[in-house]
Amino acid sequence: MTSQGHFQKSDSFPHEMPSHHEEANGDFWKCPQEICQPKESFRRQLEAALASHQNVSHPLFVELSKSEQKDLLKLVALQGYQLTKYFAIYIGGLYYHYPIAYYRKRLAVNLYEEETGKLSGTANHQVLMERFIRALNISDFERDSAIALPTTQDLINYRRQLVNNPLTFHMGAAAVMIASEGQNLEREGDKLRHDFFSDAYSLTSNDMIFFSVHAKEDIYHVKEGLDLVSEICTDSKMQHDALAAVHETCKLFWRFYDGIYNEHQLTHTITQNLTDNKEKLSKKRNNKEIQNLFSGDTASEDLVNNVRSTSVHIQNSVNDFSTFHAAFHDLENLLLCHKPCNQISS
Repeated sequence: MTSQGHFQKSDSFPHEMPSHHEEANGDFWKCPQEICQPKESFRRQLEAALASHQNVSHPLFVELSKSEQKDLLKLVALQGYQLTKYFAIYIGGLYYHYPIAYYRKRLAVNLYEEETGKLSGTANHQVLMERFIRALNISDFERDSAIALPTTQDLINYRRQLVNNPLTFHMGAAAVMIASEGQNLEREGDKLRHDFFSDAYSLTSNDMIFFSVHAKEDIYHVKEGLDLVSEICTDSKMQHDALAAVHETCKLFWRFYDGIYNEHQLTHTITQNLTDNKEKLSKKRNNKEIQNLFSGDTASEDLVNNVRSTSVHIQNSVNDFSTFHAAFHDLENLLLCHKPCNQISS
C-alpha cells in the first residue's frame, strides 16, 4: 500500500482479469453504461467507501495503548476469536457461490492459506489467533468458554447470512473481502491497529504472527475484493447493495468495538461497586457465602466471572450506558437475598 492508501500490484499476486472470452457466456458480465457505473468508477467508489470509515479511531484503541488495560486486551482477544472462527467459512461460501472461475481460484488460494498457513509459512490462521490468546495467559478452557457479545454476534450473523445466500453473495463479497479484510490495514499515524497493544504489553513477534501475516496478505485480499465485486455487480442495484454492505459492515465493526468497550466498563464498574461495598453487604446479611466472595482485597475470580456473564445479559436488555447503574443494584440484591454465586448470571 502506498502512503496515499492506494494498493500496489505485486508480481506474486497476478490480478489481470482474463479476457471475457475465457469465460462461458462472458458477455453477460459486461455492464451496460445506462444501468450501472463503469467498473473502474464503481471500484473507486468501493475503495472510497472503505476509506470513509476509520475504526482504528475508536476509544477502545486509545485504552489499549495503556499498559494497565490487560483485562481489556483479553476481552478484545476473546471476542476477536469469535470472529476468527468463522472467517474461513465466509471465504468458503464465497468460493461456492462465485460464478467466475478466475476469482473462484483466487478465493480457493485465500481459503487454502486460511486453513493451512502454508503460503505464508506459518499455520492455520485460527491456530495463530490461539497462539496470541495463550500469550495473554488465557487458558484454552476460558477461550473455548467465551461467549460472543450481542454486537459480536451481530457482525458474525450479518456476514454469514450474506455469503450463504446466492442472491446476496455480491454483498457478502463486499462485506468480507473489502470491509472485513480492510480492517487490518487501518492506520492511526504510522501505527497499524495491532501496534497499539503489541507495544504496550511487550508481546513478541511470535505472539503477534496472526496480525503481521494479515497486515501483509490483506493488502492483496482487499485488492482482489475490489476487483471481484466490481466485476460481479452487473446492474445499478447490485452496485448500490455492495456499497451499502461495505458501509454496514464497517459500522458493525464500530459497534463490535462499542460492545467490547462497554462490556469492559460495565464489568469494571460493577466489580468495583461490589468490592467497595463488601463491608456493608457483609453486615447486612450474615451470609458466609457473601463473605467468601469478598474474602480477599478485591472481588474473587468467581465473582468477576459471574459479573461478566451477567453483563452480557444486561447488554441484551438495555440500550444505553446510563441504565447500567440499575443493574448494579440488581446484582447487590441477588447477593443479599442469599442467591448462590453460580446463580447470579441466571
